[in-house]
Parts: sequence; C-alpha cells; structure tokens
Amino acid sequence: MVHPVHGQDPEKMVHRTYKTLDPAGEIAVVQRPEGVLKVVVYTGSGEKQKEHFSIKLDRQAAFDFAMEMLQHAYRLGEGL
Repeated sequence: MVHPVHGQDPEKMVHRTYKTLDPAGEIAVVQRPEGVLKVVVYTGSGEKQKEHFSIKLDRQAAFDFAMEMLQHAYRLGEGL
C-alpha cells in the first residue's frame, strides 16, 4: 500500500508499506530530510492502525541492513 503525502510534514512523506505476519500490521521505510532512514512498524489496520514503534538508521547502517535483508531474501528464494 502506498500512503499519500499530507502537506510538507517530513513525518508524512510518501512511503510504501508491506504487510507483516507478527505482529499483524505493516512495515515501512521513510527517507528523512536530515539524511537518515526511518523504519516504522504499524500495528492494526484501517482506522485502528497506529504507529507501534520506529527506528532511525544513518546511511551506512541502512545500507548494511538492506544488504543483510537481501542476502536472507535470496536464500529464501533459492528453494523455489
């Protein structure tokens, strides 16, 4: 799902969410204007959806984390 822009507030920048299994909800990555990435976990859905927690990563940590996720996703797909 893609969440729309709501004005100029950087907390409301466009971001794509992905459904999570546990906890049930969605996860998103949002690029912040100060040069960091914010990973947000939402729980619930629809009107009951709320931000459960978020973390911020600097450029290097975000890159390393992304590479780690790609390696694991690749291994999951090898058996298909």
